[in-house]
Amino acid sequence: MNTAGAIRMAETMTLPLTFDTPGTAAALVKVCEEDFEDRLTRMAGEVSRACAGEDVHILRLSGPTCAGKTTAAGKLTEALEADGLTVYPISLDDFYYDRHVLLARSGDGEPDYDSAETLDRETLRQCIDQLLRSGRAQLPVYDFKAGTRSTYRTLEIPAGVRPVFLFEGIQAVYPQVTALLSGVPSRSVFINACRSVTVGEEVFTPNRLRLLRRLVRDAALRGADPAFTLSLWKGVRANEEAAILPFAGDCDFTIDSTMAYEVHMLAPHLRRLLTEHPVKGPEEALAGEIVRRVAGVEGIPSSLLSSDSLYREFIPVCMD
Repeated sequence: MNTAGAIRMAETMTLPLTFDTPGTAAALVKVCEEDFEDRLTRMAGEVSRACAGEDVHILRLSGPTCAGKTTAAGKLTEALEADGLTVYPISLDDFYYDRHVLLARSGDGEPDYDSAETLDRETLRQCIDQLLRSGRAQLPVYDFKAGTRSTYRTLEIPAGVRPVFLFEGIQAVYPQVTALLSGVPSRSVFINACRSVTVGEEVFTPNRLRLLRRLVRDAALRGADPAFTLSLWKGVRANEEAAILPFAGDCDFTIDSTMAYEVHMLAPHLRRLLTEHPVKGPEEALAGEIVRRVAGVEGIPSSLLSSDSLYREFIPVCMD
């Protein structure tokens, strides 16, 4: 298949199980990456014009789990700074309570990382107040593998700089968080996997794509085995439907992070992960379904990704 074919696949999000022509996978990855970068750059231009036209100090970037928020925040920061703005990204994940606190609150042996109650909103409020009042604050840094705040970092705005604070995290659209920004001019960006990907005869919906992303990411970066990740999924989805997705339509800008290549790129990692860590119990059927659906999918090597690709959020360089 030639590059034009890869472009058509990227647009229709329908792919074969295997590729017959050498170079097809690389062409597909290239087209998808360029398309996403182009869409993000255009959106950044719109955000930049909004910031220039009004006294905007706050940007909020939200989306459900494994939508690509962290990388999009970095890329959005780069694009906005290329337009002359000074952006300071702040991850809401760093304001999580320690894992033992979340476990004690959940009462069911599983930490809650999704509701507004998982955040230390008082510390977040203090940091926001300090930044807006004095331009200086001590921000926590959260270590997910350790399940605790590992350290603090000092954020200090130089004199004469008009800062734009970019708050990134699933809770950035929660009313309990937006209330902390009451009275401060702001804009909001929502990112999500918005399209399905069909591989052969299997249709992978946006929600299923995000689950596959999370299985691979959490194993690599958070030390979570697949049984644990799958056990959380029902609660994660329930919270998204109740507390995240209802506010998506209120955001000023949206961007789709679906990549046509992603099932092919995730497939070998999923097969290895679910083979090395067999899932038993209530999640065994779901794990078996995933294995069956990706069984015949030809893998696309993640080494085709650049180091700053959005998809590195789910398949880091260390997994190449």
